[in-house]
Formats: sequence, structure tokens, C-alpha cells
Amino acid sequence: CRVAVHWHHAAAATMMRSWRTPRGGQSERCRLWLRRLPLAVLAIGGGTMSGTQCEVAPLPTGRWRLDKARSESMRPYFAGLGLPGFVARIIDHVPVDLHIRVEEKILTVVDKTLFGENSTTIELGGLEVEKETRNKRKKFMLSAFEETSEGLPELTVKCRLFQRGDGWHSLQSFTLLQEGSLRERYILQRPGESDIVVTRVFRSLDARPEQKESALSSPRSSGNSIRLLGGVGLLAGFLATALCVQ
Repeated sequence: CRVAVHWHHAAAATMMRSWRTPRGGQSERCRLWLRRLPLAVLAIGGGTMSGTQCEVAPLPTGRWRLDKARSESMRPYFAGLGLPGFVARIIDHVPVDLHIRVEEKILTVVDKTLFGENSTTIELGGLEVEKETRNKRKKFMLSAFEETSEGLPELTVKCRLFQRGDGWHSLQSFTLLQEGSLRERYILQRPGESDIVVTRVFRSLDARPEQKESALSSPRSSGNSIRLLGGVGLLAGFLATALCVQ
């Protein structure tokens, strides 16, 4: 939340200072910050508080489209999972639309690509749920939670890849950046190895009504991408395993 403090200083007129605090548990966090603020104000210059206000920072929800020019390649992530190099080369050229929503602590993420539409629904802060990939070949444990990243609210979907052994996790996080774009991070955690992090950026479709039509229906984008997709069934099988596609 944003905490705005109006204070008076002996050598100046009324001024305002703002602190941004994490969203997670926003009401309690605001109360904790407000308890500390009088000391902070006195330390600044002996002033007194005249008013405070808490504003909850928005969650990274809405409709989004992948901005390829600002996004990193998925190659390191797929390589960490032992997938062939051609998978990333193809995926990096595939248009992606996302629709993220949260209703009563239920997170729903819908992604649409040339391979079709995939929907993941999971309770934020709930228990792990066993799922299986769309091709029924792999199982994983799915959970989701809300936290903060650099002071901004972040939603994370976590896949525990228990069939690979202890310590294998795949995380997909979403953060609404201050300039209005969506940051998506894929994080692969493996025992005894450094984390692999891939960052992609999405631009809002809600802010541009004329672009709400899916990029997948565009003749230019579809034509270019379809020429890259020789073995769609094989590739879809790889993705189901790598991205915890249900």
C-alpha cells in the first residue's frame, strides 16, 4: 500500500512524504507502518503527523500480449529441463496472449498460443494440488501465492516437479511494473545448481481496445509462426512437460 504522511517542520510549510509498502497482508502491513511513522517523522525534523492514507497497489491482472523485443529467450529454461534446442527457437517466435484474473483468492491464468488455449486455476495461499500434464505423461504438484517483489505485488504459480526428484521446482511469476507493463519470470530451481531465470515482458491489451483481437488471428504473425511449426504434436508434448500445462 502507499502511505502518505503530511507533516509540519519548523523551517518549512506543510509537506508530504510517501512510502510504498508491500501489498501482501496490506491492512496489517499498513497498521505496522503507521505505528512506526511518528518516530520517522520526528527523526526527519521534529514534525507531527496530520494525516495518513493507505492505497492498495494493483495486482498484475488483465489482458496482455507478449512484447518479443523486450523479452529474453526461453532457451536457458528449456535447456535446464533437458529439452532439445529447437523447442526454444520455435517458442521464441510464437505469439502469446495472457489473461490473468483474481476473484476471491482464486487465481486464473489463461494463455493463448498457436497450440491452443490453456487455463490454470488455483487458490492463492492454498494447499498443493496434484495435477497432470495435458498429455497425461507427467504429474506435478501445483500451488500459488501472492508476495512482493521490489515493493510491488507479485503473483506466482509454483510447480513442484516431484517426479524429477527433490528440489525440482518451476515458478512462473507476474508483476505489474510501474510504467504499466507486465513482467513474467520463469524460474527453474534444481538441486545443486544455480536458478535459471528468464524474464519476458507483456504490454497491456486493456489499454488498447483496438488491439484486443488476438495476435494469433493476424495473417502476418500466424503465417510467420506456422512456417516454424513442423511437428506441432511433438512440440506440444514438450511444452506440456516443461511448462506444467494441464
